[in-house]
Amino acid sequence: MAKNKWIAFAKKIDGISDWTGRLFAWLVIPLTVLIVFEVITRRFFGAPTIWTFELSNFYSGPTSCWWRPTGFCTSPMSASIFS
Repeated sequence: MAKNKWIAFAKKIDGISDWTGRLFAWLVIPLTVLIVFEVITRRFFGAPTIWTFELSNFYSGPTSCWWRPTGFCTSPMSASIFS
């Protein structure tokens, strides 16, 4: 009986992790737009901005912390590793 409670608890935690990973995966889109903006302003206008490098670091932090574990847990390879 106690084992079933732990499995149910682990599935709830796994669902929360999956949800937050999918949410933070969307941060890749503004990160890409930000990097493209920086390249355009630096190359074509000769005016690099100070804030884009720091903002891209702020965006890439949550992306790497939350998105990568979700991809690992939902990949077909993880099913073969843990079964």
